[in-house]
Amino acid sequence: MGNLEKAIIDARDGFQPWTRDSVRHVLKCVTCRLPGAQYDWDETNENWGVISRTDQGIAYICAKVPLIVVAGTFAAEVKECVKDNEAVIFEVNNFDHKEHKVAKHVLEAIFGKMLTNVVSYEALSIRDLWYATVN
Repeated sequence: MGNLEKAIIDARDGFQPWTRDSVRHVLKCVTCRLPGAQYDWDETNENWGVISRTDQGIAYICAKVPLIVVAGTFAAEVKECVKDNEAVIFEVNNFDHKEHKVAKHVLEAIFGKMLTNVVSYEALSIRDLWYATVN
């Protein structure tokens, strides 16, 4: 298990500007490289784009900071679509395992809003992170 909070802080502090065009490029590039993959992102109001194939999650691309959370089996395809030092790529084995910890105040500062108390930030899955910060 990697350190998700460190990855989020590194993405916030250490990279070139990350734009909605950057997110769109990664979403389109990855879906083109993986037959049957599609993405879902309402770029007018969502903080995350999600790439999946049938019932299989592939990646979550954050629009606020240059962070991409990817299922390890698809990391190579994602890395092909991201320029060097453009984003933090955080690999996971499962998007549903509650194995991560992120300080709620760190996320609130990045996403610019108060977050829900419905999820545990001490035992957080990637889907929980998405749920708490998607809009």
